Amino acid sequence: MSIFDTFGMDKTKCPQSLNLDIFQRCVIINTMKDFDQLDTRQKITLIVKEYNRLSAFKEERREFDEFMKLKRKNQINEFSMIKGDHTLERVLYDVPETLYNLFRIKLEDGDWDFFDSKEGARWFAKSFPQFRVPSKL
Repeated sequence: MSIFDTFGMDKTKCPQSLNLDIFQRCVIINTMKDFDQLDTRQKITLIVKEYNRLSAFKEERREFDEFMKLKRKNQINEFSMIKGDHTLERVLYDVPETLYNLFRIKLEDGDWDFFDSKEGARWFAKSFPQFRVPSKL
């Protein structure tokens, strides 16, 4: 029996780039009773808390914090407008790869719809300032 079977997870939702060791350390989220009954915001909050709690990601968090400092420094105004090829892009948030992979594993399609919405993006950026790019929303 695979770890996917043990924790009732859909293997097709697990990104190939996700290290299995990291995956095994994160199964705590999957063993939580009634996780699927939580609303989208509660699920996202729980995943972020578990990601921040696990020491396995300490180095990734440190590197990501440095990356975010540079990203914030390079914005052209406090609303995080980033110059592109003849366009301006407003980036509200960014997340480390492992956290993104945890979201991919645990969030359902309906949860992603919220996450991709303007309301969901603003909520995430306000709720988790360590991932927010602009100084003002």
